Amino acid sequence: MKVYKYRSIEKDVFERDFETIKNNSFYSSNYNMLNDPFDIYFNEEISQVINLLKTLFAYQELDSFEDQFKEVLNFKEEIGVYCLSTDFLNEQLWAYYASSYSGYCIEYDLEKLIDKGQNFDFQYTFEIDYKDNIPTLGIGDLTNLQDGFIKKMFATKKSTWKHEEEIRLIFDKYGMKKFHPSAITGIYFGIKTPEIIKESFYGLFKDLDVKFFEVFPSNFKLT
Repeated sequence: MKVYKYRSIEKDVFERDFETIKNNSFYSSNYNMLNDPFDIYFNEEISQVINLLKTLFAYQELDSFEDQFKEVLNFKEEIGVYCLSTDFLNEQLWAYYASSYSGYCIEYDLEKLIDKGQNFDFQYTFEIDYKDNIPTLGIGDLTNLQDGFIKKMFATKKSTWKHEEEIRLIFDKYGMKKFHPSAITGIYFGIKTPEIIKESFYGLFKDLDVKFFEVFPSNFKLT
């Protein structure tokens, strides 16, 4: 499966990103760096159930379970998130994330990008679930951790973001991650991407099997 990362070309941003790509790396963000302030935002009812059980039963195991549950909730402070799209021709993404067609878009082979041989702390790949209501974690979600509990925590966004068609990678820790050089399979340039940016990538990938494309609004062509 191919997935895509849109990037802008502001001087400091491009220099940083280009050096990162040259080192076969990418940065998985802390959730506080995500552009949606309500991302990784949820309600939970499990604490109420635990407190109710503690009033009814004097089991030490409940205290231990409560501590473990709090650790799980606090896990969001540590995780790394890498946001991608399934669409390389999304006009809104080109406008917002790629300097209004002056930037570029990286095409990745998803299977190579999530290779645990490169990043042992990789945990989950999610297609974002777009909903209007804030997700609520309930006891029933504990029986289906990945598609229930974890997905509600880390892979649910409001439907106003649906146009991004997001794929999200989750790592145990935020920070720099590595990928195999063959993970990048293409670079898409916008109609206004400067030649110096294009030449930088032509030189970087001259010995690798990376294809180059030029994108126009509503269509694209091989360069």
